[in-house]
Amino acid sequence: MTTDDLIRFWGRLGGGTIHPDDAPILGMTKIFETRLIPLPWNGPILTSRVFVAMLNPSLDPKDVGYEANNTKFCRHLRQNLTGNAPYVYLEDDFQDHPGADWARKTFGTDHSIIRDANVCVLQLVPYHCAEGGIASKFAASLKSAAFMRTWVQRTLLPRVRSGDAILAVARAARAYDVENEAESRTFIRYSGSECRRGYMTKNVRGGIALRKFISDLKVLSGPMV
Repeated sequence: MTTDDLIRFWGRLGGGTIHPDDAPILGMTKIFETRLIPLPWNGPILTSRVFVAMLNPSLDPKDVGYEANNTKFCRHLRQNLTGNAPYVYLEDDFQDHPGADWARKTFGTDHSIIRDANVCVLQLVPYHCAEGGIASKFAASLKSAAFMRTWVQRTLLPRVRSGDAILAVARAARAYDVENEAESRTFIRYSGSECRRGYMTKNVRGGIALRKFISDLKVLSGPMV
């Protein structure tokens, strides 16, 4: 499966908020906030070389109101599904979104390094939910999760193994089916308490690896644009 295949899959979402292949399952539960636009990835998945894998987008009480009243933000999220938009929560225009505070804490005070490297955050379960443990139960049954898992296995991991991209798996390594992948300079897999928050700051091993990879890219090719 190519990245274009993944984007075409999500192109079937149209103007909706539930992928048609997920509708039979999501129609039987109220666990997810399906009024929000899903985030199977957040960032330029077509061109990024810096990836962080999470389980699912969290949910803040302010999310629904923000999205309902901010058409520019919604346009960005729809553009994101074409594979070209930057990571939204570190964009200057949306620093009043609840996700911006989460992103700044996750990536740390020097988060501009991560933003400028065109980071792409993957979500195995693309629908917003406050409880990750509950969301994880759907990782095996949602078609969208199966597509993401297959894309990681067939497209992203070969790039990571060759050194062309870096992947830090902050959560759900087993659900992504990467629990047996050997760790390396370009593949980091969190376990135990590391997964609880999934920090990628400059003082934790995932964040250290991301920054080293980004620094090496700058040396090889000049400033990232």
